[in-house]
Amino acid sequence: MANILVMEDDIAFATELRFAREDSGHAVVTCDTGSRAYSLLDVADPPFDLLITDIYVYRDGSVDPDDGAHLLGLLQVERARGLGLPLSSMPIIVISGAVRGPGQSRLLTMATKFGATDTLQKPFHMTQLLAKVQALIGQPQAHVARGDAARPNLSQGSGSRR
Repeated sequence: MANILVMEDDIAFATELRFAREDSGHAVVTCDTGSRAYSLLDVADPPFDLLITDIYVYRDGSVDPDDGAHLLGLLQVERARGLGLPLSSMPIIVISGAVRGPGQSRLLTMATKFGATDTLQKPFHMTQLLAKVQALIGQPQAHVARGDAARPNLSQGSGSRR
């Protein structure tokens, strides 16, 4: 079992991510801001094994500066300073649906330069995310197939911005 932190502003989507991970036997904590995620990462005992974060967080129709990009920046500073050993080796999956077309690919490529281990563009099928999780933390997917069949495409989110 792995401890996974999900930072996602779309509550419905975060809930679906949590259910998919819990169906596979993982412990999952969700939050909706970069600073809250950073605080949770700082105090977690045991530490999180994986972070899944949306790159942008929206509040009242505009990008909130306390988003996944901000969180990646905080983690990059911590890694550069050699602080927080568990955070320095924790894999990070960045997901995004905020930008469409070539801009989205460039955004996700930039996320890898700022510490993301892997990225995923929305819309995606939950099995794609589960495969990335399995590859990064080495946990089996046996229970996920059952849960995923009931929730075939959870990546659209509930907001109109995606």
